[in-house]
Amino acid sequence: MSVPVRDQDQAKDFYVRGLGWDLLSDEEYELAGGTRLRWLEVRPHGGQTAITLVLEDETMKAGLMKGLVLRASSLDSTVADLASRGVATEKIQETPWARHTSFQDLDGNTWIIQEIRNR
Repeated sequence: MSVPVRDQDQAKDFYVRGLGWDLLSDEEYELAGGTRLRWLEVRPHGGQTAITLVLEDETMKAGLMKGLVLRASSLDSTVADLASRGVATEKIQETPWARHTSFQDLDGNTWIIQEIRNR
């Protein structure tokens, strides 16, 4: 999944230091014609899905990704960890199937963290 950002260095700092995600790749490459790009790939610690942090362009604007869902085994400890890293989350919401909260990255892309209730 690609998440558009305005500044890849700031996004890398937020996702790796702020969220504690793993940095999988940070490499520059050149396209035919000389255009230089950067492949910046991160993943939630212990997660299975990688995210590429791509520079926004006319087709993918930073801040427009909404409702990307992450699952937590303990929402309370995840929220506490994020708070200790300086990441603000919304008030925890309760539903019959899950507890959830959300946060935004520096560009306004919104992530939901949910803890599924045992049935």
